[in-house]
Amino acid sequence: ALLHNAYPAAHLTVPHFGVPGDEINVHPRSKDVPPIEWWLSMKKGDSTPPNKEEVIYKAGTDFGADVILAYWGFNESFDGPVGLDAFRKNLDQYLGSLLASKFNGHAAPRIVLFSPIAQEDLQNPNFSIGEANNRNPALYTPAVADVAKAKNLPFVKRLDPSRALYTKAEHPPPPHRTPLT
Repeated sequence: ALLHNAYPAAHLTVPHFGVPGDEINVHPRSKDVPPIEWWLSMKKGDSTPPNKEEVIYKAGTDFGADVILAYWGFNESFDGPVGLDAFRKNLDQYLGSLLASKFNGHAAPRIVLFSPIAQEDLQNPNFSIGEANNRNPALYTPAVADVAKAKNLPFVKRLDPSRALYTKAEHPPPPHRTPLT
């Protein structure tokens, strides 16, 4: 909504392809759902995904991605320090494949990379403790920044600002809880 409000004459199409549980190389979808890259180049009208002639998707507009806002690192961070090198490698390869594509038919997309946000500590026994979980995204944020720099992509660091906002937020009095391990 903020993008549309800021650029009302731009006729923006802003699809959201993120699904809970997504990682760079893990996309938990049913087997009949085409890959994200197919959607990024989808054109207005009827189309069929690869090898699924019986499935017809109807698009009211061209997707043809010109700009991709990419948010990676939070779900991957649950692998902890041992997953960091694989994450960095996978992110580099994934971005390389996106930059080699021409989803709009004529040019590579511009990509902006975003770091993970912090987990808010909801002070609720039904949720994990935010600061305990923020250790790993704090390791993965510099990795995202490094890959962005190597690919000459803009990078937005959201971990520290989101952590600061959560610290200032008013919460109900914390209930008694036992930390999840």
